[in-house]
Amino acid sequence: MPCAPACALVEADRARPGTAEHIACLPAMVVIGLDLPAALAVARENSWAVAHTRHAAMPAPDRPDSALAATAEPGRWTGQPVRVIDVNG
Repeated sequence: MPCAPACALVEADRARPGTAEHIACLPAMVVIGLDLPAALAVARENSWAVAHTRHAAMPAPDRPDSALAATAEPGRWTGQPVRVIDVNG
């Protein structure tokens, strides 16, 4: 399941206005909200986008196989437990 954590969408849209709307409209894309467990994970790190993406990439009851993070910067996740989908084309 391709996902876009809400905090990552905010960061992406600040860098490139319109990105969040475009990503959220992609077929089968699931926007993952900032629930309590995600908020606690985000509170422990400096970057909300990185923390929320890493949290979303972990297996959860609704995502037992974890999620695939849609990203324009796949190299950012090298060596981290995050499976990515490169949205660059």
